[in-house]
Amino acid sequence: MRDRESFLAQPSVAAFMAWLAELLPTLPVRLRFARSKFVPGGIDTSVSGIEAVLAHYRWRAHWCDPRTSK
Repeated sequence: MRDRESFLAQPSVAAFMAWLAELLPTLPVRLRFARSKFVPGGIDTSVSGIEAVLAHYRWRAHWCDPRTSK
């Protein structure tokens, strides 16, 4: 498959995406990260769903916009 549309149109790929879309909101996930300079307090929690993972999974990082230098 050369292009994205052809790839996504395959029945097996479409079935996988449908399965994953149904699973992700309720997926049980255990997050365990040791304390580090990027995760100062560490993380040790269990959550349900990918949105809950995103709410807990934060790295200490910095980003500078090259246009504004902020």
